[in-house]
Amino acid sequence: MRIVGGRLKRRQVPTAELLNVRPTMDRTRETLFNLLANIDGIEGRQVLDLFAGSGALGIEALSRGAAHCHFIEKRRHNARLLSKLLQDLELEALSTVTCADALDSIVRLAKLPSASGFDLVFCDPPYAAALTNQVILTLHRSRILRPGAVFVAEHGLAEMLLPPSGWQCLQERTMASSKIEIFQLSGAE
Repeated sequence: MRIVGGRLKRRQVPTAELLNVRPTMDRTRETLFNLLANIDGIEGRQVLDLFAGSGALGIEALSRGAAHCHFIEKRRHNARLLSKLLQDLELEALSTVTCADALDSIVRLAKLPSASGFDLVFCDPPYAAALTNQVILTLHRSRILRPGAVFVAEHGLAEMLLPPSGWQCLQERTMASSKIEIFQLSGAE
């Protein structure tokens, strides 16, 4: 797998040693980031990459000018490999890796004084778990998102997203076995 845009374009993101990871394919990431560029862009964004796995989405955002990315990855082995990769790519100063459950992390982040600072969130949980609606609701209640924040969900075709009031679906794309939906939180929040 490779980074498809930005200053790290064409750099490899190794995935062979990762456990139980389904990285977003290069072509899908390219489409996704083209959509995001047309919505609000990436430059200067504070990013939260939930269920990070390989970190491909957050790394792609950093490559394209995001200010910082907080990666949440539950598997300790994968979190260690992601930390090493960020160091190899010289992105450690722009990133934080937390080895924890994504939903628990959202709740913990909400208790920090620096909360309410994310304006781009990637959510790509295991499809069989059907966790995306729970993540949206937890994010909505946590108030860690800035007004106008963009939420990107990649989920299985069987999962139907039902965001709370104040979330507008901007884009959706159906792939062979998944769907990508991009929502924006109302600026009035």
